Amino acid sequence: MLDSLRGKDVLSFITTLVLDHQLVPAKLLREVLQEEPYNVRILSIRDASCLDEDEEELLNVLQKLIHPLRPGASPKLKGLYCFGQPDKPFYDPTLFYRDRMETIHVPRIADTAEGVTTTAGSHLGRSTSTACAREQIARWTGGYGTMFEVNPRSNEAWARLMIASKKTLAFDTVVCRHGPDSHVAPRVADISLGPEGCQICHSAPENALIFGQSPVHELPLLAPTPLFASTVKAAQSISPIENAKFYARCTLCMRDRRCSLCNAWWCENCYTPPSHRPIGAVRADTKVYLGLCVQNCLVGELYSGAGEGGMWG
Repeated sequence: MLDSLRGKDVLSFITTLVLDHQLVPAKLLREVLQEEPYNVRILSIRDASCLDEDEEELLNVLQKLIHPLRPGASPKLKGLYCFGQPDKPFYDPTLFYRDRMETIHVPRIADTAEGVTTTAGSHLGRSTSTACAREQIARWTGGYGTMFEVNPRSNEAWARLMIASKKTLAFDTVVCRHGPDSHVAPRVADISLGPEGCQICHSAPENALIFGQSPVHELPLLAPTPLFASTVKAAQSISPIENAKFYARCTLCMRDRRCSLCNAWWCENCYTPPSHRPIGAVRADTKVYLGLCVQNCLVGELYSGAGEGGMWG
C-alpha cells in the first residue's frame, strides 16, 4: 500500500495515518517513524499485527524514537493510538457490491471528501460524527469499566514508555497513578471509573483527570482520530457541554476494590480489602467479594439465582 503511494509523491503530505486491522510489521513502522519522506504526526495501529507478533520490537522502535539522546531532530510523531478499539470505517464495504457482482465501485474523492485514497488501512480520515465522538468520550467520562486488555507480560514496559515520553508522545490511554502505592510497578490504566470517585469520599488520592484543565501529557487521546488537524490538541478536544472529569486505574490496583457489574469502587484512603478471603465467608466490612459489591450486586446475584433452576436453587 505504501509502495503504491511512493510513486505518487504524497507520502510527505500524510500527517494522520490509520493502519487499524492491518498486517503491519515493526520494520515498516520503523521506516514510517524514522525515515524520509514520512511526516506522520498521528498514527493509529489498533488491532494491527505488530501489537501481537512484533510487540517487543515495536516497543524497541518507540523507545529509540523518544530517547533524549537520539540523533537528529525531535520525533515527528506526537500521538499514537494502539490500545483502544479501532474506529468505524468511513465507508460501508457492502455498498461497493452491486447485484452480487464482483465489480467494485470506488467512490470519487469528490464524493467522499475524506482524503486522497480509499484504500482500506491507509485512509487519512473517517466519519467524525457527533454521535461517534460522544460515544468514545463517554467511555472515559461515563465509567465504562474495562476499556481494553493489555498484555500482562508487556504492561509495565508500555507504562514505562508512556512515562518516559509523557511530554513527547501521547497515547490513547494514561498511566495508572495507583493512589498512594508508589512502590507498585507502573501499569497502563485499562479501567474507566467515571467521574464520581470513591463510593465513600467521592474522590481519590490522585484526584480526577479533567479535559481542558489537567496537563496535556496526563490525558488520553480520544477516538475517533482527528481528521482535519494532526495534533494532540485536536485529538483531546472535547465539547464544553460534556462531563470532562474522570478517574482511570489499572486492573491490578482495582482488585477487590471495584464491582465488575456496577463499577462502584473504593479508594485506598477509605477501604482496605481483607488480606484473607475465605470462600463462603464474607466479613461485615467487606465491600467487594468475588468481583461484586456486597451491598448491591452480590445480593442481587444471590437472589436471582435462588429460585427454581437458578444457580443457588
